[in-house]
Amino acid sequence: MKRLPILITAIVLLQSASALAQLSFQIKRIEGHGNMARNLEFVDGLHDSLFVSTANRIYQPLYDFNKGPIRVEVTNPALVPAGEIRVALDGVVPTSEWKMYVMGGNDTVYSSSTISVGDEQLVPQWGLLVQVKQVDNWTGDCDFILDCSLEQQPNPWLRFFMDTDEFNYSNWIRAGMMQDQNDPSFSDYAGDYDECFENILEGTWAPWKLTSHADSMASPSWDKFKSLNDIENTHSVDLIITPDQSRWTRCPVVEIADDYLPSVGGAERFNLRMSASVDQNGSPDGSGTLGMSWFPGYAVNVETGERLNMAFGENSWLQADNGADMIWNPTSTIESQTGEPILGGGHYIYIFGHNGNAPNDDVPLYDEGEFIFQKLSENNYSPGDPSKRRVYKDAMWVGIPLLESGHNLLESDVRIKLRVRKPYVDYQCLDNIINQTHPIYSFETSAISTAIDESLSDEPLLIYPNPATTNLTIESRTPLAQVWVRDVAGRAVLPTLPLRSGYGNVDVSSLPSGIYLLEALTKNGQRSVQKVVVE
Repeated sequence: MKRLPILITAIVLLQSASALAQLSFQIKRIEGHGNMARNLEFVDGLHDSLFVSTANRIYQPLYDFNKGPIRVEVTNPALVPAGEIRVALDGVVPTSEWKMYVMGGNDTVYSSSTISVGDEQLVPQWGLLVQVKQVDNWTGDCDFILDCSLEQQPNPWLRFFMDTDEFNYSNWIRAGMMQDQNDPSFSDYAGDYDECFENILEGTWAPWKLTSHADSMASPSWDKFKSLNDIENTHSVDLIITPDQSRWTRCPVVEIADDYLPSVGGAERFNLRMSASVDQNGSPDGSGTLGMSWFPGYAVNVETGERLNMAFGENSWLQADNGADMIWNPTSTIESQTGEPILGGGHYIYIFGHNGNAPNDDVPLYDEGEFIFQKLSENNYSPGDPSKRRVYKDAMWVGIPLLESGHNLLESDVRIKLRVRKPYVDYQCLDNIINQTHPIYSFETSAISTAIDESLSDEPLLIYPNPATTNLTIESRTPLAQVWVRDVAGRAVLPTLPLRSGYGNVDVSSLPSGIYLLEALTKNGQRSVQKVVVE
């Protein structure tokens, strides 16, 4: 096999403007998972595949442009090989490396650094830039949390209860170092001293481990065995709430009422609700079981492609706020007239993952809530602590929903994106193992390689110095009309620069260090794009 040389040099490359919108590729995950601290996004419509089979997983998810778990960008579309290219890691430890090859070809590119270093690597012979970098899991730094978002209609019907640092029930996310000397139950918990998790979506979503467990029915989590629940097992998820019943999640309903309150059937907190299981319309389903219902939506792990199990809460003591009807239907009420927490009837949303270390004790990928139901229904619906800890050790995300006043439930879809940094790990997707379960990715280049502008000028465009710190000088044999400086996503980062000759300067001193693209339009209508580096 021929080993191609690797050139790590600053080079000037022309590319057609027609490729500007596709500077990256849609990356497919074949084995392994992780995200290199990048915000992952599936291509549009990929969620649909969760509902056309019984697998409850997307075996090889495809990620959108610039939203994949490795970084691959085009520097010269004229040189990009046509076909499928794969990038395979030889492991996930810091000394691991990667290789890149064209399926059916004879040449292989090898990494010039380990994944712990993760240098940007130019592959000029293929017109590509590649970066594969191993990152840390949760180490207590706020960089662990990536971009999170809540997407819904302009006049939303749903909101979520926001955390505060007051010494009352509103302090439901216990991140930080605040201590209440009068009532230690209101103190923050160890694990997030910088309060990173108090700011996700304005303090409306948090990992189970950091949610309150000791101050009455306002607490979303169980107070035992929280040491078994690890923030490192928190993953990036999409949560979709939808009126489309074909996408609803069969799930348990857990009791939120305090032990001292007269809950229905005397159910203890975080046991199953002691009411008959219901169908999607809220009517008894005739199964003879207790505590099972439907959440109007679904959750998926965007790193693994797995559909996830869920649960929601009800405070059956709060019947006036829909706390005892086995339906996910939060109200808008936050507290009673005497200041006691109502929080919409306690319809807290729980998303479960699984740490994978002990399959018999892990909440699995979506199984219609069967594992959780079996554990919480033991001993005639009075499970012992060992059974409950097997459930709640795998609880990942918690949110407290409220209905917006003047609105009805499920008026439209709601999409919640929670994103965190995750390292590359081994993960088996299919029976036919390809790369020893080490991460391996692929991308198709046909769209890039056929998008070359046949009218691309042969005249060179000279830009120097490159890298630059303050100014770039542009020289062209053809008079220029305009120049744009864009980021790698194609967005303009400086005002449009009119240049009336073939010579000029561009001030880049205001730009953060990084890679940019300088697009030039000549007076005769030809365009070229060059990669520049700002230090």
